[in-house]
Amino acid sequence: MNQPAIKKDQRPANDPAHQEEVSVVETHLDDIDHFDGTTSIAENPVRRAVDDFRNIIDEMDDLREVLRAHGVPLRTTRMIVEFGVQKNPEKQSMAIDSAMGQAKESFGEGILERRVLENHISTIVDLERDLTHSRDVAREEGLDAQALSMLTQMVQKNPGDGGTKAVNTLLSYALAYGVKTEQLAEMMGNLVQRPTSVFPQIARKPAAATENSRAKLIQDAVVGCFIGVFVIYMLL
Repeated sequence: MNQPAIKKDQRPANDPAHQEEVSVVETHLDDIDHFDGTTSIAENPVRRAVDDFRNIIDEMDDLREVLRAHGVPLRTTRMIVEFGVQKNPEKQSMAIDSAMGQAKESFGEGILERRVLENHISTIVDLERDLTHSRDVAREEGLDAQALSMLTQMVQKNPGDGGTKAVNTLLSYALAYGVKTEQLAEMMGNLVQRPTSVFPQIARKPAAATENSRAKLIQDAVVGCFIGVFVIYMLL
């Protein structure tokens, strides 16, 4: 009788070795003095990348909502933008013609002028390219762009707590499942003070200055844990 295959790396959450790993993680989270005021955002590529992703995506979402409010469905906007990214002006112009017709049927003469719509589309196309560039910069710095995108979504979908509950939930599930975490502390340390990227940096709108607080430092530590656990999980 054949025995079911057993994954060697999968261990029950009550395994003594796993409990020791969890204890190491908890100790490291409690000891957050390393992430104090001397670690600036400029030295934290994860924080810098996620903030840049958020700013770009927020700008695109705002413009998409403006177009949707004037009768251009989000799906249509995505199609028009994609033609712009692909540098296909003929198909993009035809798609804009169709969008203008649909909007006029729904809103009559109160629709956006074509010039205004084209300007909004052009801005979104530029922002899409900025986002692609930001992801390339993150990869060049040795970061996992997929993990950063996932983290960005968690933060954006949970504005009340900045994604804290969602990230902590995922981290607790990973630990309960038995994901190996012995390299977590080392990986967290490697996420700061990386070499400067060789890619030119995109000039973004300056954010309002805020004071570093203990709560934000704890959030940074949890974010670092999440990225470490996610990368380890992808390697299993």
